[in-house]
Amino acid sequence: MAQSEVSFEATGPTFVAFETTGASLPAYGVGVYGIENGVRGVAGTKIINELAANGGSSGVTRDLIQTGVGVQGVGDSAGVRGDSEDTGVRGKGGVGVFGEGGYGVAGRGQYVGVLAAGDIAVRAEGDSIGTYSMAPTAVRAEGSVVGVLASGEGNGVGVKSRSPNNRAGVFMTDYSSPDVDFADFPIRDGESAPQICLAAGSARGTDQDILPSLGVAGDMVAFTRRRGDNVQAELWFCTRTNDDGNGAWWAKVQLGPTVIVT
Repeated sequence: MAQSEVSFEATGPTFVAFETTGASLPAYGVGVYGIENGVRGVAGTKIINELAANGGSSGVTRDLIQTGVGVQGVGDSAGVRGDSEDTGVRGKGGVGVFGEGGYGVAGRGQYVGVLAAGDIAVRAEGDSIGTYSMAPTAVRAEGSVVGVLASGEGNGVGVKSRSPNNRAGVFMTDYSSPDVDFADFPIRDGESAPQICLAAGSARGTDQDILPSLGVAGDMVAFTRRRGDNVQAELWFCTRTNDDGNGAWWAKVQLGPTVIVT
C-alpha cells in the first residue's frame, strides 16, 4: 500500500461513518496512533467548508493545526467537549490545560466556574492586567495564614483600591472579647463595622463637606488639604454611627509633635 492511499474511508450515505456495535462491549472503542496526529475530528458545516475551500476534501481531515497531538478537535461551536459526572475533560502534563483565543479559558459551573489546585493554584500573566474579575464580589480570598498577599515589583504599588461612591478600603475583624471593644456596631447582614477606611486624596471645602455623613463607628478617614504651598494630611475617627439620620460623629485625631526629616 502506498503512503498516499487511504487505509479506511467511509463514503456512503451513512449517519455514523465509523462505529462499534455488538452485544459485547470492547475494552477500547478506538485505538489508533499516528506520527503527526492520533485522532482528528472536524464538525460543523462552516469549518468544513472553510477547510475544503483551502485544501479540498483531504484538507478537512489532514490540514493539521498542530502536530504531535493525540486528539485534535475542530468545530463550529467547540473543538472538544467532555461530559461526565466526575470530570468532563482532564489534562495532564507540564501544562494540564492550555487555552488560546478571545478567552483562553472560560468556565461555567453550578458552584465553581474554574477550580484549580496546586502549589500555585492559579498563576496569571498579562501584558497589562494579570487577573480581571467582574462580579458582585469580584475577588474573594480565604487563607489559613494570609487571605491576600500582594507585593509590587520595583516601584510598583502593593495594593491600590478605588471606589467612585463608597469606601476605597474596608478592614475589619470578627474578633470579639469582653475586654476589647473593636467597634463592632452591627451593620449590613451582621458584619462588623470597618476598622480602617482610607479616603486619601486632596480635599476641598469644610470638614462637613469632606467627611462622610454615613460614617460608621470605627471608620478612620485620611485625606489631604492644600494650605498655601504645602499639602498637609489629616486623620479623622468616627465615634458614632449615623443610624438615626442625624449625622455621624467625627473627631479629628490629634497627633504628637512633628518631626522634620530632610
